[in-house]
Amino acid sequence: MSKRARPFLSLFAALGLAACATAPSSAPPIVNHGGATREQFLQYAGAPVDSFTWLTRYYDFKPLGNQQVVMWTSINDAYLLTVTPPCVGLDFVNGVRLTTTQRTVTRGVDGLLVQGQKCFITQIRPIDYLAMKKDLHTIP
Repeated sequence: MSKRARPFLSLFAALGLAACATAPSSAPPIVNHGGATREQFLQYAGAPVDSFTWLTRYYDFKPLGNQQVVMWTSINDAYLLTVTPPCVGLDFVNGVRLTTTQRTVTRGVDGLLVQGQKCFITQIRPIDYLAMKKDLHTIP
C-alpha cells in the first residue's frame, strides 16, 4: 500500500466506525389514527381491565375530551383511559405523562400528569386497534 493511500484508508475506517457507533433514533414512530372519532374508539374498546404493563414510554396519545384519552403502548396496542374529572386541559394538551407502579399502570392508583395536575385513572379499556384499522380502511 502506498503512503498516499494510508491517510484515506484511515479516514474511511474512522467514518465507518462512526457510522456503526451512531445510535438509532430513540423517538418512537407516530401512530396514524386517521382522525378516528371517540365513538369509533368506543366501538372497538373491550371490557374494563384493572391494569396493563407499561415499558417506559408511549407511542402516541389522542385526547377524546377532558376525561378520556387513547394511549398507544406500541404501534398496534392501545388503551382507552378514563380519568377523574375535571382534568383541565386534557382535551387540548400537546403531551402527557403517565405514572406507573413497577411498570404497571393500575386503575385507581396511577394517573395522567397533565399541566401540573394528576388525573387519576378510573377505567382502563383495551382497544382492538388492529381490527379498527382493518375495518375502517382509512387508517394505515
